[in-house]
Amino acid sequence: MSHNPYAPPSASVADPVPQAVERPREVLIAVRLLWATLALAAVGIFFTPSQAALAGLWTFVIIALAVVGVLWAWVIYKIYQGANWARISFVVLVGLGILFLLISWRTYVATFRASPTAAADSIIQTVLEIIAAVMLFSANSNAWFARIKALKAGG
Repeated sequence: MSHNPYAPPSASVADPVPQAVERPREVLIAVRLLWATLALAAVGIFFTPSQAALAGLWTFVIIALAVVGVLWAWVIYKIYQGANWARISFVVLVGLGILFLLISWRTYVATFRASPTAAADSIIQTVLEIIAAVMLFSANSNAWFARIKALKAGG
């Protein structure tokens, strides 16, 4: 007699095998563009005339920008991992940056006249960030972020 009617039910127990979800091309390109903007920002620091630097606060400016750069790198990495909050945060920050640029355009014009290299750097960064934002909210990207969210939720 091999079957015991009073035995508890049995089930195989194993950790779920995570499904590999391939990143869409749009996400990969957008992340590369964001890394490029971060590199441009790091290089652009040295071309932007700064009153803080003139006032002897150069060390503080470098430390503050390094902290911001590390946080920005973390957001880019989280976007690469599929964190929807990072994608939304990125778009909000870029939108606020563009709004600030529009509000204080006279200051930007004066800065750009003082350093055409800084102007080119800033314009290239802004254009790349807008392209990345559009790519991160394309249909393929939206589907990928939704799939990542569903997998993290156990679906």
